[in-house]
Amino acid sequence: MLTVATVLAVGVSAPAIAQDATSPQSATADAAPAADSAGEIVVTGSRIKSGATTATPVTILSAAALQRGAPSTPVAALRDLPALSATATSTRNPASGGASNGGASFLDLRGLGASRTLTLVDGKRFVPATSTGLVDANLIPSALLERVDVVTGGGSAAYGSDAVAGVVNFVLNTKLEGIRAKAQTGISSEGDNAEKLFTFAAGHSFMDEKLHVSVGGEYYRNKGVRAAARDWARTGVNIINNPAGPPAQILATNARIRATTGGYVVGGNGGTAAANAAFTGLMFGPGGAVQQYDFGTLTTSGTQSGGSGFDTTTTQPLNRPNSRKTLYGHVDYEVAPDWEIYAEGSYGEVKADYVNGPNLHLGSTNLTIQRDNAFLPASLRAQMTATGVTSLTVSRVDSEDGYLFSRNRERVTRGIGGVKGKIGSWAVDAFFSYGDARARNAVSGNTILGRYTQAVDAVTNGSGQIVCRSTLTNPSDGCVPFNIFGAGSPSAAAVAYTTGTAVAETHNTLKDTGVNASGTLFEGWAGPIKAAVGFEARWDTSTTTSDPLSQQRAFNIQNVLPWSASQNVQEAYIETQIPLLRDVPFARELSIDAAGRRTHYSTSGSVNTWKVSGSWKPVDDIRFRVTRSRDIRAPSLSELYVAGTQDVFNGTDPLKGNVQVFRVLQLTSGNPTLKPEIANTSTYGVVFQPSFIRGLTASVDYYDIKIQGAIATLTSQNLLNQCAAGLATACTNFVRDGSGNLTTVLLRPINYASFQTRGIDIDLNYAVPIDEWFEASGSLNIRSITNHLIHQKLANPGTATQEQAGDVSLYANPKWRNTTQLTYAQGGFTGFLQSRYIGGGIIDSVKVAAGTLAKQHVSGRLYFDSQISYQINNSPIELYLNVRNLLDKAPPVLPSGSTSNPAQTNGSLYDMIGRMFSVGVNVKL
Repeated sequence: MLTVATVLAVGVSAPAIAQDATSPQSATADAAPAADSAGEIVVTGSRIKSGATTATPVTILSAAALQRGAPSTPVAALRDLPALSATATSTRNPASGGASNGGASFLDLRGLGASRTLTLVDGKRFVPATSTGLVDANLIPSALLERVDVVTGGGSAAYGSDAVAGVVNFVLNTKLEGIRAKAQTGISSEGDNAEKLFTFAAGHSFMDEKLHVSVGGEYYRNKGVRAAARDWARTGVNIINNPAGPPAQILATNARIRATTGGYVVGGNGGTAAANAAFTGLMFGPGGAVQQYDFGTLTTSGTQSGGSGFDTTTTQPLNRPNSRKTLYGHVDYEVAPDWEIYAEGSYGEVKADYVNGPNLHLGSTNLTIQRDNAFLPASLRAQMTATGVTSLTVSRVDSEDGYLFSRNRERVTRGIGGVKGKIGSWAVDAFFSYGDARARNAVSGNTILGRYTQAVDAVTNGSGQIVCRSTLTNPSDGCVPFNIFGAGSPSAAAVAYTTGTAVAETHNTLKDTGVNASGTLFEGWAGPIKAAVGFEARWDTSTTTSDPLSQQRAFNIQNVLPWSASQNVQEAYIETQIPLLRDVPFARELSIDAAGRRTHYSTSGSVNTWKVSGSWKPVDDIRFRVTRSRDIRAPSLSELYVAGTQDVFNGTDPLKGNVQVFRVLQLTSGNPTLKPEIANTSTYGVVFQPSFIRGLTASVDYYDIKIQGAIATLTSQNLLNQCAAGLATACTNFVRDGSGNLTTVLLRPINYASFQTRGIDIDLNYAVPIDEWFEASGSLNIRSITNHLIHQKLANPGTATQEQAGDVSLYANPKWRNTTQLTYAQGGFTGFLQSRYIGGGIIDSVKVAAGTLAKQHVSGRLYFDSQISYQINNSPIELYLNVRNLLDKAPPVLPSGSTSNPAQTNGSLYDMIGRMFSVGVNVKL
C-alpha cells in the first residue's frame, strides 16, 4: 500500500525518528531515512551519524510525497514548500525575461537568492551547470530519488560555503531492489503545456549480496505555452509615466511603448523646431504607406495607453518549452565485513528553445534616416526638402524574421569513486568526484548593430540601383540595403545580412575529494558523546568563450566576452554532540551540538564558520531547540572574474525628471576585490508532541539571518534611485552625454552593507487516528506548513533601508505562505488534496519607497491541487490522475515596469498555466 504522509518533519528528537518504524503514527507516514544495522541515521542537518537529530530544523520529503504534489518534476513539488516558493522552475519565465538559463531550475531558500542555497547530492557537491556557479536541479538524476532533505538554516559549519539560507540535499536510493518504472502524460485545460515523462530504475544484489548494482534513467519534455495565451496575459497592464503626476508613474491598462513594427517617426532634424515637430507622429503601414500614429491616452515621451504603440508583454512564451534526459548508475562491492568500495556515474542534458523578444530600435538606439534615403516615401522627401529638414529620427520593432530566439543546452557528466566502512564504532567515507558541465546559449535573429546602421542608410547609385551608402566608397563591403518603411518591407537578404547568432559557451569542472568520519568518542554521563571530523579539497574551473562578433560587442544583446578562472579550496571541520542530562526532573533530555570549520579559498582568503545548538526536552510532550551559527558565502568565479556581458536597460531616470529611458547600454562585469559575505543565523523553536493527542506533531521556529557584506549586483533602476537619493558611489555606475542623458550603465557585484530576513515557520503534522474516531480502516494524514515573513531588508551605505517583505512583484516575498496537504489511503486507493496560499502584497517596493509610484495592493491567491491513485488488485501496477490548480485560478497581474517584461505576473510565485491534468502509471516489480 502506498504511504500517505506528505512530508516527515525532522529536527524534533532522535527517539522520535528512531521509533517511527513501529509507532502507530508511522503507519501513515512516508518512509523515514533508512537506518543502518545499529538503528542510526544521517540527516542533512548534521554530519554525525546518530539516532538523534540536531536542533537545526530539517524537513524531509519522500519521493512519493513529491510525486503527489507535482508529478512532473521534483523541483516543481519543492516549490510548494513556503521556504522554497521563490524558486523558478525550468519552464517558468523569469519576471525580467532574458536570453540565458532557459530550462534551468535553481533552488532558492528564503528568497535570499539561489547562490545562498547549497544544493547537494547524497551529501556531496554537484558541479554547477552555468557560469554563475549555480547548480541546475533538473540535471540531478531523479529516477532513483529516495527523499529530499531541506535544512532551513545556516549549514556552512557542516557543509561549507553557500549554505547561508540552508541546504537542499537530494538522497538517492543506491540499494534499490527490483524495478520501478513510470510513464506520464499531461496537458492543460487550454490544450497547451503538453508534457511527457518516462522514468526507469532497477537494482539488484549479486554474489551473495556482496555486489549491488543500481541504474536509472529519465526523459521529460514540455511543449510550453505561447505568449499571451491567457486572458490575464493580454491585459497590457504595466507601469508607465504619469503625464498628470505626481506620482511620476502609474499603472495603466493596454500600456505600450512608442514604436511600431513598421516604424514611427519621433521627429525631424536640421530644420526649425516647428518644421522638425511636423514629422512627429507619422508611422509607416504596409508597403511604407504614411499613416498617422494614434497616441492613445496617458501619453508621455516614451509610453502611452492604447493607440498604435507596441505591447512588449506579449512576445515571450508564458512557459518555455524544454526537455531533459538523465542517466545514472551506481555499483558497490563489499571487500570485507563492514567495508565496501563504490562508484557511480551520471549524465544529464537539458534543452530549451524559445522566443526571447524583439529587436527594438528605440531611445538610444533610434534610427537616423537621411533625406536622400532610397526607400523614403516620396511625399516625405518632398516635405523635408521644402522645410529644410535633413533627417528623421525613427523608432522601430523588427519582426521580419521573427523575434530573437534562444537555444540553450546544458550537459553535465559526473563520476564518483570511494570507499566506506567502519573502524570500531566509527563510520568512515573517503571519496573523489569529478564533474564536467557544458552550457551553450545561442541567440539567433540578433541585430548586428554596425551592419544594421549601414544597411538602413540606403541610397541610389549612379546606375539607379539601391545600395548602402557605404557601398559607394567600398563596393565590396557586401552591405545589403534594409527598407525600414513598413512591416515586411526589408528583403530576406537584408534581414540575413543585419542579423546573426550570438553564441556563448561555458565549461565548468569540479574536482572534489574528502574524508569524513563519525562515531562515539566515549560513553558520557547522559549518553554517548559523539563526534564527526573531516577534510575536503576541491578545484573549480570555469571557462567562457564566445563568437568573434560578440567579442567585438557587435550584437544588439548578449555580447558575452571570453574569460577563464579557477580556484582551489581546502577545508577541515569538527562537530560534536554532547548529551548533558537524561531522565532527570525537568530534563528528559538536554544536549548540545557544536561544529566548527576552517576554509581557505585561493581567491578570497581564509574564513571560519561555526554552529552551536541546543535541545531541551523538559517533559515527553515538548522540546525546545535553539541554534546560533556563523555562515559564509564566498564569491563565485563569475562574480569575481566575468569579463563582461551586454544588455539594455529600460526604466526611468529620476535625475532627469523621471523621464522614461529605453535601450540604454548596460554592461556587467566581475569584481576581483570581492570578499566572502558573512551571515549570522539564529533560530529558536519549540516542538510539541502531545501524548494525549496521538499522532500529532507541531513545531514553531523563529529565524533571523543577518548577512554582512552581502554580495549583490543591484539593478540599474535601484542604482539610479540611490544616486538620486544622494549616494555618490551609486552615481559612478552611470555614463551620460553632454546633455546629461543616460548613455551607459556599468554594473558589477560589490559587498553591500547588510541583508536581513526574519520570520516564523509553523509546521503541523497529524496522523489522524480514524480507527479510534470513526472505527474505520485506512489512514488519514494532515500536514500544514506556514511561513510568516516579518522582514526582508537590504541596507546600503548612505541610503534608506529597503524593506522587501510583502513585495510580490520585483521579489517573491509575500508575508504569508501556507501549504496544507490531506492524504487518505485505504487498500489500493490513495486520495490527496493540497492547498497553496500565497499572501497578498504590494507592487514594486523600490518605486514605492522612492515615491515614484503609489502603493498598489495585490490580493492573495489560494490554489488547490489533487491526486487520486489506485493499485490494481494488489498488482505491481498503480494508475493515477493528478490535477494542479484544480479551480483554474488565474494569477494576479503584476507588471514590473520593464519594456522587456515577458509576462504580467511573478512566475516564481504564481501559477501561470491554469488547470493542468496529468495521468500516469507506476510499476513496481
